[in-house]
Amino acid sequence: MTRRRAVAPHAGPGLAPTPHVVPEPGPGPTPAAAPRSGPPPVSRGGARAAEIVAAARRILEEEGPEALTMRRLGDSVSMQAPSLYKHFPSKAALTSAIIDSALFDIGGVLHDAVRRAGPGEPVASLLSAYRDEALGHPDLYRLVRSEERRVGKECRSRW
Repeated sequence: MTRRRAVAPHAGPGLAPTPHVVPEPGPGPTPAAAPRSGPPPVSRGGARAAEIVAAARRILEEEGPEALTMRRLGDSVSMQAPSLYKHFPSKAALTSAIIDSALFDIGGVLHDAVRRAGPGEPVASLLSAYRDEALGHPDLYRLVRSEERRVGKECRSRW
């Protein structure tokens, strides 16, 4: 059973504390979390937004980051570039949705790797799968890592 209880809130200057959901201790081992199934969540726009994110990922992976412009993306989904802003308020919001989608997919791959691993091998299997994903999708990996570094710097500057 999972219950909401306050745990040392994480907050910095000007940030509100956020409660965490912590599983109550119970008898027996904690079951492994099952991976989410289905498409990754897209915060706005439903199916059309998911289509735009998928097209953006294809452009990024097939043509590289310099090719991913709003005009190029609009052409690939048969929309005018300004119409994309009905689904994503900015290119940064689109980038965030691309990253969410990528992390969702990577999470599924990593869950599968751990599930398939033999006894005593889950860490090696996990690391191998992570490396394979990074090497198989280098532009997507760079995008995720660059955003991670940017957000990390912002957080450190607040403290």
